[in-house]
Amino acid sequence: MDRQAYIQKQLDELFLLWFRRTLLVGISLFILFSILDYVYTPVNFQLFFLYRIIISSLLFAIYLIFWKIENIRVNYALAYLAVFSSAVILELMVLDTGGFNTPYYAAFFILAFCVFGFVTARYSFYVVSAVGVYLIYLVPTLSATGISDVNDYRFFFTHNFFLIAGLGTLLLARFLNHKRLLNELGLQYDLEKNRADLEQQVGERTTALADTVKTLEQEIIERQHFETQLRKASCDWRSTFDATTDIMMMLDSRFTIIKANHAATLFFSRSFPEILGRHVVDVFIASGMPLEKSVFETMGESLKHNYAEVHIPDMDIWLSFSADPILGDKGMLSGVVLIIRDITEIKQMQEKVFEAKDEWENTFNTINDAITVHDTDFNIILANKAAYDMVGNSHHDIIGEKCFRLFHGTEVPHEDCPGYIACKTGKDSTIIFYEPHLGRHLEINVLPRYDKHRKINGLIHVVKDITQQKKIEDMFRSTYEMNHYILEKAPFGIYVVNREGLIEYANPAILEISGTPREHFVGINVFNLPTYIEHGISEKIKSALTGTPFFLGPVEYTSYLGKKKTIRNFYGVPLLEYKNMKVLMFVEDVTDRITAEEARQKLQQQLLQAQKIESIGRLSGGLAHDFNNMLSVILGFSDLALMRLPEDHPVRDHISDIHIAGEKAAALTRQLLTFSRKQILEMSAVNLNALIDTMAKLLKRVIREDVVIEFKTHTAIRTINADPGQIEQVLMNLVVNARDAMPQGGRLTIETADVEFDAAYAETLQDITPGKYVMLAVSDTGVGMSRDVQDKIFEPFFTTKEIGKGTGLGLATTYGIVKQHHGHILVYSEPSVGATFRIYFPAVETAVKDTEKTARPSIARGTETILVVDDEPGVRKLIVSTLSPLGYHVLDASSGEDALEISSKFEGKIDLLLSDVVMPGINGRFLAEKISSQRPGIKTIFISGYADSTISHDGLLDPGVVLIQKPVSPQMLANKLREVFDGRQ
Repeated sequence: MDRQAYIQKQLDELFLLWFRRTLLVGISLFILFSILDYVYTPVNFQLFFLYRIIISSLLFAIYLIFWKIENIRVNYALAYLAVFSSAVILELMVLDTGGFNTPYYAAFFILAFCVFGFVTARYSFYVVSAVGVYLIYLVPTLSATGISDVNDYRFFFTHNFFLIAGLGTLLLARFLNHKRLLNELGLQYDLEKNRADLEQQVGERTTALADTVKTLEQEIIERQHFETQLRKASCDWRSTFDATTDIMMMLDSRFTIIKANHAATLFFSRSFPEILGRHVVDVFIASGMPLEKSVFETMGESLKHNYAEVHIPDMDIWLSFSADPILGDKGMLSGVVLIIRDITEIKQMQEKVFEAKDEWENTFNTINDAITVHDTDFNIILANKAAYDMVGNSHHDIIGEKCFRLFHGTEVPHEDCPGYIACKTGKDSTIIFYEPHLGRHLEINVLPRYDKHRKINGLIHVVKDITQQKKIEDMFRSTYEMNHYILEKAPFGIYVVNREGLIEYANPAILEISGTPREHFVGINVFNLPTYIEHGISEKIKSALTGTPFFLGPVEYTSYLGKKKTIRNFYGVPLLEYKNMKVLMFVEDVTDRITAEEARQKLQQQLLQAQKIESIGRLSGGLAHDFNNMLSVILGFSDLALMRLPEDHPVRDHISDIHIAGEKAAALTRQLLTFSRKQILEMSAVNLNALIDTMAKLLKRVIREDVVIEFKTHTAIRTINADPGQIEQVLMNLVVNARDAMPQGGRLTIETADVEFDAAYAETLQDITPGKYVMLAVSDTGVGMSRDVQDKIFEPFFTTKEIGKGTGLGLATTYGIVKQHHGHILVYSEPSVGATFRIYFPAVETAVKDTEKTARPSIARGTETILVVDDEPGVRKLIVSTLSPLGYHVLDASSGEDALEISSKFEGKIDLLLSDVVMPGINGRFLAEKISSQRPGIKTIFISGYADSTISHDGLLDPGVVLIQKPVSPQMLANKLREVFDGRQ
């Protein structure tokens, strides 16, 4: 507390004390002066007595409130209320007795004297009270009578003069007294502060000294007790001369023994006659204890009390000589009272005390923890060597320094300072933190120190450097966290089984593998689990408890609680933990691995099957190409012959048979091309439900009456991009196969639906990608197929039908069409159960367009110049023979090189290039680009026996390409030319 606050506090306390007393005085005066009312104005006695009772009650109420309220501002407000309310009552009495002419104005002097004389308060209180009292007197008086009604001005101004002079004098007196009071309170503050500082210094120094020898208190107490007994014995030595155990002798001035107690005879082993009359030194010498006379000579010369401690080496004893002189009348030495005490044990005790002190100091300084003793202001008064080493200062620098300045390098204590906590609670306080000032992790334990009155007079700080410990803890924590992380994140199950068979720990992986909650898994006894007993796992764990590791697997396992079926490998490793054998179990869930391996083998078989079919397809495509060239010649010239022969010609029937056989061969070739995915598709947006509805009647005619056909195509499905004719062929092939698989009748179902494959399911299928598909399913209840048959059904020319009842190309063609549409076909079948073929076409967002069928036009004629290029002479001859009679000017070439030469030499206009695609040397696409560069505006039609990557990709023609597929008929060729020439293509 500073000086100003102290003075203000003292003033406030004096104010509260004296104002209470003033209230009592005021109450008494108000009641007492009622006698004056009776004498001066008997008429108003009752009214004035009522005034006095009211103000006395108010003052008494304020007096009671003063005892309950401690807020100084509220108390001052109550004081103003008491003063001004008293002044108001007095003014009412003045007004009721004639105004300023009444002697009641003197009551205001009494009020002022009470306030100014009895109350010790702030000076502002007096000023406000004086001004307020005077105004309460003057203003109502003038307001009631008016200055003009004053008859005796001298009397009026005299009253006011005395009232103003009196209040001013009181204010001046209070001002001078207030200044003196402030000085006295300031002096009192200085004295108390100096006294407190002196007491603190004395207490600190006394505390430091007391703490230094605190460990010796017990020994000192015992010694003090012993010395007290000696002093008591010394005081009563005359009465207990012979009873005391100390050697007591009376000597004359020459130190001759004239009297000795019983203890002396025992000590010297001499009788009284042998001792008395002899010099005390001689007695010692005779007893084998040499003693120098100088000891006694010094005692004799001083004529005062002498004390000496003498060590006798021969006997290794210590004797204390206490000599008190006996003086004669002239102050001369007439004798000596000599007390000899064996203080060997005391000396030995002192040596032990000093040794204990040294040992305590050595122990204190050898403690590795920094120990410092503080006073209550955190000043260090004692520190051991470890404290010096920790802060790196000398002894002089530490003692007297603030602990927070040395240990934290700050000018104020740490916000979590345990010293504050210990001082406040009186209990030990500990804090652990990292101190950047010292670069160490510290553990500070603070213990409060108490004086004999059990008051805290200081602190003991024990600071332990735990930096290395923290490093070790961090290392162990890091290792623990890493091990825990490994266990918790391990992809295989881990759990621990104790000797009783109880599971003590389980990681998340084993809980997921078993499908069992932790609260049901941990604590279960594996020795009692039926599944563990059934698979021999319990016995393996028991053997591992004896130190034998084991492996068991794969085991088809069903969780006891989770009812989850898995395939597992079990590993058991003996685990010795604090001499207690346990088993560390590792469980590997190989369900997915085995399932994946089975799926991989299945996919491998599917891949081999697809590769085999692909190889056959390439062979079929090559064969179809050559067949188409030959069939083009056969069908083309037979068409020309039939067109030119009369209906009754005898050769016409033979040529017609040749043409029919050629068409069958062409159909077979188209199937081979479709299987090998070399057939050119005419793609458009197709709705499978609409296509099936269109074919429904035809399909019903294909099947027998004993077969029931069911259509499940009522669900709205997405659109696919497909060649409608090819899809019709797929559906027809599947329906015919299903009919043939039910020789005794049955049920055939055609179904469509929208499906969507996610990534997880798509991985289980061969070459299928996630996305939206439209499914076409054809199911039958026929004889079904074995696995061996299913592996071969998409191979060309493979059939289970009798010879002559099947070509073996139906499913092969279906497979080719599906693949060329980027679809997928799957078969599900078992013998005697039936079969289901499911086809998945990729869905598109294109809307289906309405198409109108047009009548097939008759053969068209023309006059344009056409350059025909084909490496097959028969095909080239057929085209020339077809076009020349129709009026076209035809130029023919056997290769691309010949065509370029003809084009460069021909001077006329060439309107169209009709070229084969696949030729030796220059192919048709390159030839068309070269001739187009030479002859801008020339039109091009390609003719080919199978789709080639030169003009198509994935069976689809490149944009702007016009193609005629072999075998070609004269009518189809002529009509296609007119479509191109007339701009309809």
